[in-house]
Amino acid sequence: MSKTIPICINDGEVFDSEKLNDFQINNLLRSTNGTTTINFVGVIVSRNNILLSFPKHFDHEKLSLEEKKEYAKSIASLLVKGSSTTNSKKKSTKSNEFPMDCYLSIVDYYKKYGIYNKKIRVDNKTNQGRPNWKKTIRKSQKIIQDNGIVFLPVISVKNKNSSVFLSDCMQFILSHTYEQYSDILNFLLPYKNFPSDNIFKNFKACVRKLKLIKNRYFKDTEKELIQAMISYFEWISTRDGILAVTTTDFPLYWESMVHIFLNKTFSGIENNKIQFSKEPTHRFDKQSENTDRFVKKSENTETEENKEHSQTQGFKIEFDHFFISDSKDEIVLFDSKYMKSISELNYKQAFYYYFLKEKYPQAIIHNGLIAPTHGAPYDRVHIDRTWIEGVTVEKGYSDGLKIMVHYLDLKTVIDFTLSNIVGFKKEMRERSKSK
Repeated sequence: MSKTIPICINDGEVFDSEKLNDFQINNLLRSTNGTTTINFVGVIVSRNNILLSFPKHFDHEKLSLEEKKEYAKSIASLLVKGSSTTNSKKKSTKSNEFPMDCYLSIVDYYKKYGIYNKKIRVDNKTNQGRPNWKKTIRKSQKIIQDNGIVFLPVISVKNKNSSVFLSDCMQFILSHTYEQYSDILNFLLPYKNFPSDNIFKNFKACVRKLKLIKNRYFKDTEKELIQAMISYFEWISTRDGILAVTTTDFPLYWESMVHIFLNKTFSGIENNKIQFSKEPTHRFDKQSENTDRFVKKSENTETEENKEHSQTQGFKIEFDHFFISDSKDEIVLFDSKYMKSISELNYKQAFYYYFLKEKYPQAIIHNGLIAPTHGAPYDRVHIDRTWIEGVTVEKGYSDGLKIMVHYLDLKTVIDFTLSNIVGFKKEMRERSKSK
């Protein structure tokens, strides 16, 4: 697989059915006005073919093969880290989507306890093992003889090798996953120790056997481990040779990533360009504001009916990344923009400006959109109404509105996020709740 040349696409581009026919991505497409487009970011492996879907704005054309794979590994790792924090419905085990929760649960068990090796004790009536006299006296037939009482049969206790099967299952899952996908997925645990049991040629048989022995185990850690392995084998038995690590929620990822990055690196704006530093100076929040001040209120006496009506007229707006100085004289407002094209006036961001200017008339407001790109970060003017020549007879007109677009290198932001993963997961959880 290391020599495989991946097919590279971008989220949002037009779907090419001939080129992408082998990857079964019908559930990852979007149709609008008769046009079908790609609607996911991530990695799909189909037998010996690899599909890499990069985010919007990301230029992969100039990358080498190894660079493409390194980017893909970083993106896949990011998706894995953030997947458990979102409110998205879990995919069916019959999906091609890699069962991240199951795999990571098995890995976590391995890191804490190693390969499962606890044997279970079972009763038998074959006289093999150590006699369990308590159960024998209670359950066996009693035969009275001249020299005493004989119990038939004698119930013995023996360690059964069900635990060996659990151990083999763990080793197979860890080994098989690493062997098959470590070339493209860098979050996998390095492990190579395949068991010899022929049952692993029939994954459905593995599922049946695990389900049979599951009720013999009572510890939560054991039950969770077994269920994770059941789910994994169910997935691998139905996936048609395809592995997918994808998300259709990359806007949420981008928003959370940008927030972490800004809070750790932002030091101000000079000449319309974001300045970064290892010693950040601004603390951004996800700010909510009530718009009731824009609602025309009735001059009549406020009745319960009028009160109810007025409450329904206003609405709350949420700023993705918001900073206001203690003196209220500086505001920095950013919106994470994950769009294929940023060309027309962004009316939402314009409204944000006018809303804040009405509330803080003396404040300097830095207003911008933040989008991903490949390569060095850069900035451009999106809309500028700070000086409109000829609008009035005597002089130009200014209402102060200026919106910048700030492009940040995707790989830089991803790598930074992976090094601050605890904060990222927290941010993902909080933002997914508000979606």
